[in-house]
Amino acid sequence: MTLDELVSLANMVAGTGDVAGAIRLYRDWLAREDVVNKYFAWFNLGVMLADQGDRESAADAYRAALADKPSFAQARINLGRLHEDAGRPDDAIHEWLAALTLLAEQPEAPASYTVMTLNNLGVLLKKTGKIEEARAMYERALAIFERALAPTHPRLLACQANYEKLNRMR
Repeated sequence: MTLDELVSLANMVAGTGDVAGAIRLYRDWLAREDVVNKYFAWFNLGVMLADQGDRESAADAYRAALADKPSFAQARINLGRLHEDAGRPDDAIHEWLAALTLLAEQPEAPASYTVMTLNNLGVLLKKTGKIEEARAMYERALAIFERALAPTHPRLLACQANYEKLNRMR
C-alpha cells in the first residue's frame, strides 16, 4: 500500500468513527521495512493520537516524523502545541522558534504556517511575561497578514486585537 492509499484508507476508516482502526492502519504501515517517507504517516498518526487525547504518543509520533525528515516544520509546530498544552512553555517556544527557522528556509511553505507560529509565540511569550519578544512576533505576523489577507479577515483581526492588547500593557 502506498502512502497516498494509506492516507485515503485511514481517513475513510476514521470517517466512519473507527479512529482506533485508522490509528492501527498507520501503526501497521509504519512497522513495515519497505516504505519510505514515513514522516507524513508519522505526522498524521500524531494528529490522530492528539485528537484522541494521547498526547505522549502523539509527541512520540511527531518526534519520529522529525527523525525521518528533520526539516518538517509542521511536526515542530504541533509538537510545540503539545508542549504548551502540557504546561511546558520553554519547550513550546523552542519548537516554534525551530519551526520558524525551518519555514524561513522553505519559500514554498504556506505563509499561514509562519503566521500561525508567530501568533502562537506571541501569545505564549505574552503569557510568560516576555512582552517585548511577544510584540516582535506579533509585528512579524501582522506584516505577513497585512500583505496576504483582506483587511477584514478574521485571522488578521484576531492578531491585531492580540497586538493591541499587548500594547495596552505598557
